[in-house]
Amino acid sequence: MGRWGWRLFEGDQDMDEACCLAGSLGFQTDDWEHTMSSMVHQIDMLAGQAARAFYRTEEYRRELQNQIVPYVCEKFDTDNFGDRLFAASRAQEDDRVIPYTKYRTVILGALMMRAGARIRAEDLQHLKDLVPQIHCNSRFALPICDEGFRSPGRAQFLAALDHYQAGVPRNYQEPR
Repeated sequence: MGRWGWRLFEGDQDMDEACCLAGSLGFQTDDWEHTMSSMVHQIDMLAGQAARAFYRTEEYRRELQNQIVPYVCEKFDTDNFGDRLFAASRAQEDDRVIPYTKYRTVILGALMMRAGARIRAEDLQHLKDLVPQIHCNSRFALPICDEGFRSPGRAQFLAALDHYQAGVPRNYQEPR
């Protein structure tokens, strides 16, 4: 599980979804100080060398833990924003025009768990029910073929679901 490109938010599709998730569901987050993807982009190997070096610093770790993640969690939990995102994502899951809508719901759940945001019991169950419906590559997938989980990412997501606690952010970088 230590190779890059296998876990959650290390694949092209995961990062694309994290970056544009709210907008793809018709929600505006342009005024947010920190984006949903700011909680996970530190593992993007396509980032420049200086950015990757900064992501490894203690300063950034503290900023992520003490500012970015709590900020995004608060945004998810304010005015039931997370619940509204889930409702919008679930409503589009059977849309045959928009690709990967079920996986987008999974990425939303992963981002909410990353933040430690509240997730309703029925949405947690829905996420568990979606996992067997999502394509899973047993090994690294090229960006053009990145259509869902890679096996270690699926294991990470299932572990996150099993151990989910509102208010407790899930770190997908640390081995579990």
